[in-house]
Amino acid sequence: MKIEAHYLKARNLFRVYSFLVDLTLIIFTSLILVTIGFLILNNASFYINANSDIKEIRLNSKLYIEDDENVLPYSEYIESLDEPITSKNELIDEVLTYFYKEYLGDIDIYNDLKLDKVIDNTHLFIEVNDEVLVNENSGISSAEYYNFYIDTLNNNAIGYLFSNYEFIRASRTILISIFINILISIIISSLIYYMIIPLLSFTNHSTIGMKIFKIGYINSDALTIKTYKYFLISLFNFFIMDLLSLFTLFIPLIISFSFFLFRKDSKSLTDYLFNVNKINIEKGKIFKTIGEYVHYKNIESKKFLDSDSPLN
Repeated sequence: MKIEAHYLKARNLFRVYSFLVDLTLIIFTSLILVTIGFLILNNASFYINANSDIKEIRLNSKLYIEDDENVLPYSEYIESLDEPITSKNELIDEVLTYFYKEYLGDIDIYNDLKLDKVIDNTHLFIEVNDEVLVNENSGISSAEYYNFYIDTLNNNAIGYLFSNYEFIRASRTILISIFINILISIIISSLIYYMIIPLLSFTNHSTIGMKIFKIGYINSDALTIKTYKYFLISLFNFFIMDLLSLFTLFIPLIISFSFFLFRKDSKSLTDYLFNVNKINIEKGKIFKTIGEYVHYKNIESKKFLDSDSPLN
């Protein structure tokens, strides 16, 4: 038996609105879960230890300084000082000398940087008795020396610090933890709004956005889609449309949106592959089985006959 039901196609604008509603809910829930995740991470020993290791490495290098419990780059700290520029140059030079000689164990790197620095064919530093000194006769301003020290501090010394194995290990632990926290939050939110809530809606497996804008799913036989089929659709959307898109510059989503824009029936890639349709259910009813359809029609026919019966 075939169902003789006439459905209106869901308006494209309403489909976009329903998607935006679901996306907003996912983003909002993800932010809440991410916040909870960070509260958990901040009390996890491995995360605390990784942050502690990074702080210790930075402070031991002297390229960073602790100021009111905040760890600042030494360049920021030195710029905040109300000192003559010559004094600042001496302070930075002391820090750089310590870093390359004591921390890195290779003062020649710093000395070579000094000897290679030339402005207007004039060397800023000269070597005297195996010691690299400021070229007092260079005529170069203190500001130029300051620029050299700051540039060496930010672009060379910091680079060596960041290549430290323990620093890399601790940084990797923190970054991976943050990435996993965000990913898990997005996964849980997506599962809630695209799988769990629709699966709990037995009559019509629709998302919250679809319910708001009266959009429903039907099969090619005009019946509501089965639970197992919606489950497969959810898995496809989750792994292909969502997760794969995150790692492929949103290519699956772009393809699906192209289907939606250029097909006459406005089916997305998922709708096309699973042969389902999105319809307007504002004035219609979706049936789970043919038996339900027949029962509904019988009731409607009885109502019609009763309304035509003469009054006693």
